[in-house]
Amino acid sequence: MKHAFLIIAYDNWWQLKRLIQLLDYKNHDIYIHIDKKSKDFDVNFFNNITDYSSVYFFQEYDVYWGGQLCKWNYYYFEKQIVIIMTIIICFLGWIYLS
Repeated sequence: MKHAFLIIAYDNWWQLKRLIQLLDYKNHDIYIHIDKKSKDFDVNFFNNITDYSSVYFFQEYDVYWGGQLCKWNYYYFEKQIVIIMTIIICFLGWIYLS
């Protein structure tokens, strides 16, 4: 059975790199959205860190963390996540996500 991991990150790149390495397995795909407000993200830091998994990075949206979250932003972001999950299911051959 294949598994898709959807991760949202802002910083602590060494920690994210370690998590990706721990998730590396032949049946795993890893999708990571980097907060658009993150200024020090460098995709080159993550080059060639997996042997089996496919890793995809996106940096499309501002993420509102914790107390900064307002109702409108929550619904907007939730809508985007549903769209992303639908793309994964329809176009990348996923049948089940939990």
